[in-house]
Amino acid sequence: MTEPQQAAYREERRRVARESWRTRHPERAVLRDLLTAGATPGSCDRCGATSDTVAMINYDAVRIVGWRCGPCWRAAQDEWRSEHRAAA
Repeated sequence: MTEPQQAAYREERRRVARESWRTRHPERAVLRDLLTAGATPGSCDRCGATSDTVAMINYDAVRIVGWRCGPCWRAAQDEWRSEHRAAA
């Protein structure tokens, strides 16, 4: 694939993943929309990256607790999974 085709493919996969998550978690999707509507994205809590950050939301407290770039977000997910699998 060419670079523009790769970019379009990645964006489409992101869109599909977001819609899939929204379908599985409709109540959280509403909270995410409310919290992120007026929020200004911050820099990544881990590496300091300033572009393409995602809000980290505490759904129980109904607040944004930080921001993560894609690579740090995925790394944190992997760490969380490995910790909780070891505990089970």
